Amino acid sequence: MDLLAELRGRSTGTAVLVYGPFGAGKTHLISMLEPPLLVGAASPDGSEAFEAFRAALAGAGEELQRTFLRTAGAGGPFFHPLAPQLFPPPRLEPPEAWLEAASHWLCQVAREHPGLVLALDDAQWLDEPSRLLVQCLVPRLASAPLMLLLASESDEPALTQLQRLPLKPELSPLLARELQFESEGMDLESLVTRRLARMDEQGLEALRDAALLGTYFPIESALEPALQARLVEQVRPGLFRLIHPRVRDVLLANLDPEDLRQRHERLGAPGRGTLFTRARHVRAAEQTGTNVHQTCRAAGLQALEQGGPETAREFLLAARKAAPEASDATLLRALGQSCAATGRLEEARQAFRAALEAESDLPTRTRLALRLAQLGLPESDRAELLIRALRENALDPPTGTWPGILRSALRWLGPRKPENSSLRVEVMGLAALWAASEVTPGPLLEAGLEAWRLSRQLGLSREKVRLSCDLMLLSGLLGFERLARHFHAVASREASQLADPPTLARTQVMSAITSHFLGHPLEAELELSKHLTEQGHWLSTRDFLFACNDLCWNLMLRGQTRQALQFVERARERVRPSPGSQADLDTLSTYVVSLSSTLGRVREALETLTSIQERFKNAPPLLQASLYGHAVRYYLEQDELGAPLEELLGRFAALQLPPAWVPVHRRYFYISQAQARLAQCEAIESGPTPESLERLKAALDELRRAARPPILRAHLLVLLASWSRLNGHLERALRQLEKAERLADRLDAPEINFWAARERALINRLQSNHAASLRYAELAHWLAGLQGWTNRARRIRREFSLGALVARETQASTTASLATERSRAERLQQAMRQFREVHQMATTDSLTGIPNRRFFFEQAEEVWADPARPVAAILLDVDHFKRINDTYGHAEGDQVLKAVAATCAGCLRQGDLLGRYGGEEFAILLSDVREEEARASAERVRAALEAAAVGTLRVTASLGVACRRDEGELSELLRRADEALYRAKAAGRNRVELAD
Repeated sequence: MDLLAELRGRSTGTAVLVYGPFGAGKTHLISMLEPPLLVGAASPDGSEAFEAFRAALAGAGEELQRTFLRTAGAGGPFFHPLAPQLFPPPRLEPPEAWLEAASHWLCQVAREHPGLVLALDDAQWLDEPSRLLVQCLVPRLASAPLMLLLASESDEPALTQLQRLPLKPELSPLLARELQFESEGMDLESLVTRRLARMDEQGLEALRDAALLGTYFPIESALEPALQARLVEQVRPGLFRLIHPRVRDVLLANLDPEDLRQRHERLGAPGRGTLFTRARHVRAAEQTGTNVHQTCRAAGLQALEQGGPETAREFLLAARKAAPEASDATLLRALGQSCAATGRLEEARQAFRAALEAESDLPTRTRLALRLAQLGLPESDRAELLIRALRENALDPPTGTWPGILRSALRWLGPRKPENSSLRVEVMGLAALWAASEVTPGPLLEAGLEAWRLSRQLGLSREKVRLSCDLMLLSGLLGFERLARHFHAVASREASQLADPPTLARTQVMSAITSHFLGHPLEAELELSKHLTEQGHWLSTRDFLFACNDLCWNLMLRGQTRQALQFVERARERVRPSPGSQADLDTLSTYVVSLSSTLGRVREALETLTSIQERFKNAPPLLQASLYGHAVRYYLEQDELGAPLEELLGRFAALQLPPAWVPVHRRYFYISQAQARLAQCEAIESGPTPESLERLKAALDELRRAARPPILRAHLLVLLASWSRLNGHLERALRQLEKAERLADRLDAPEINFWAARERALINRLQSNHAASLRYAELAHWLAGLQGWTNRARRIRREFSLGALVARETQASTTASLATERSRAERLQQAMRQFREVHQMATTDSLTGIPNRRFFFEQAEEVWADPARPVAAILLDVDHFKRINDTYGHAEGDQVLKAVAATCAGCLRQGDLLGRYGGEEFAILLSDVREEEARASAERVRAALEAAAVGTLRVTASLGVACRRDEGELSELLRRADEALYRAKAAGRNRVELAD
């Protein structure tokens, strides 16, 4: 009990499994816990999903119920399965990530009621949906003060990640109390046998049936003697159980298999027990025929609807086996869905193909074809399915020819007819995405135009918003900024009108990714990180992985290696409860090859490369291209520039992909290829040969055609500087490096700074400027050490003999003259000045001159580390900033941001922290202040901004203020400030709002 109290008192949550035999006191232990407490219990024959969770939430007091309603917000109806007494059924289909959303909601409730305990008794009988919810909930407890307490009769291996607390009394207290007068010299089995001997045959038969029903069962008249013989006890009115599990063992020990099968058959007869109970019994009886088929079919469909794919698969397979000829399209489709959700992709493909052949309804056939096309089929099969779906829905497959494109364009001139089938829009949208993945510009343009035309005829719906998001992404990918903004406006407006949290979350995330495609990587990183943290639980697993993929690409190319790996791990956590998404995770896992090898984790990189190479053999060309780029990086980091590297480069060349049309996330290969060709040139002791220079030039030409995004241009400029150096054009190389470094400053890209510093060191060495060469080499070495790039640091030491230099300086320090010491000190001071300049670039926002988001958080975490220190956070958003940019231009917008930063800095005390939070948002952290002082400071900033002028412009801002309470993380304080900021904007802007 003391341990539970200690665990409950932590600022973070915990998950505990208390286990022990019947009568050990688990239920009594739960009853002794103090409020706030939610208690529910599972039963083996539960007829509905989430039975224990439902019971727990139904027993909540009024205050907790109000919190349930408030924290659920617009997503409340989706939580109807957990709290039907509070929320109506949803009008839209629940999102794929429902379990993530539900676990996020429960953690939000706990944050408003610290110390909340959610206790689930008899956890050995938890249904599959409840177990999946537990698996989703446990990882979130690190940031929520919730104790999840499960009581079970065994150490459940399926309930992983829970702290184990065994309860092991010498003998069940109940039996010890009731049987002590007759237990002398007799073991427990003998005692049970002795009591059973008092029963008549009718009572024994009824007791055996009760034992087969499970631990709990309703009482029957035939069981009255068992109750009197103290073999059965009452749990609650109308529900009984065997007094000890050993009673069940003795009852069933001597039953022959045929007798056992007949009993299961009788217990599974229509009219007895719940649907799931009957289905389990007819399965155990190994029956065949119509009754088994119908019972297991109904149970499987219900299990799938309630979120139990594994249970659904077992029942549906039993139904199919019992009557193969009666397996209709509905059963086969449900079987395919359950197999896909549990990671059995080949089984899912077979089931969907069989369902497609058996289905006669056109819309259902189309949905089956689309679902099957998304299950990792070979390209030829996927193309065949899509073409078939297009033709069945009276749509022309995109040919990519000019007549086809012109025909799609001319259809826009025709009358706009109401489109009654969102399915046609979905089919054409998928055709456009397929064309994009195949790098076929013509079909992409034709399908995109047709999908856009069809979407305009749809009313407000999820499908229309989804297609608008897809078209926004495609427009951004192609560089059509105005078109991308148009689709963004349509998707955002209609997602808000739809009031559907999953649709709104997807719209926000896809908007951030589009911003990255259009050349704004820093803004995209900030927005995407924010949306994944705050709204990621509403995203489907596929969309979540796609967003993590974009963020990893963004961070990796800029050199934020450790942060990129963190998002790979977040993606892995997300996939663990969803094994059906493992194939999507493989694409993201390719980043581990590059990231781990860059950090010197060679074994991890090699193991990942080996594990996914086999699975990518028959993958589409673009997926292979992604793997090849990361594999080249692995060999490059190990200085392996021979045959394996050439084989990879040859494989990629065989794909014949046009660089300008390869999707952004696959263009990493061109950087790796060019750097590998450069390394081969530099590895030749006598100097690069004409053949090696020609290969490097060809790689640079391909990178130039792919380098539309700014970060790719920055890499290209550094590599072009290397090319200029190799050809003796040193002044041109320096000019190219200056351009690259300006881009690196704007993009917060230490990767570019590292390669530029190394290049400058090589150029200065060629110019015999050894002091400058040494400074830049030391700078590159320092950057590599700072980022954890062990192989690169070793390479710099080897190339510039830094280790030998350190040894010589150590020896010289004991004998050198004062003049030598002064010279050395001056050189070190110069190096330190260079280090400080780089540090400033890495920590300061280049536009406003105040700390950037990353450095602001580093400083703020130091202040936050003292839990007793009063702290307040202020989030500030410039009002109507987009309107300023659109009306007066981005240059004027930049001046506004500079003025806002300067005004805020002038209003703060020494020791207060100010940082650029992202875009037009700024963050302030105040120390040692009360709520009134924090509000006064925010009001002072607001008034100063309103009074200041930027040229002829008057600027105002909205501010949200939150003071420290019981938050365990700084991010929670900022989240509350963000909520207050949005209230300020909703209330009319130019005002200050306090967090609740």
